Amino acid sequence: LSVDLEKLTTYISSIEDITRFRLYSLLAKSIRDLGLQCIHNPQPNNIAHSLVIGSITKPLSRKLASMAVKINYPD
Repeated sequence: LSVDLEKLTTYISSIEDITRFRLYSLLAKSIRDLGLQCIHNPQPNNIAHSLVIGSITKPLSRKLASMAVKINYPD
């Protein structure tokens, strides 16, 4: 699962098309508590790029979705 590290990004740079996508936040601790790993994986065009690694089953993906908190577009 590809994600961005919050402290290295902004809302605008994390969302390519704000008319089609929304931003949600997950705590790294919550991800790790589910047995998954969080790895910072910077890319040339995105220093905030990170990965959530592990076996993400359908029940686990639902759990991740239920833990996600919607981040509102900054005014």
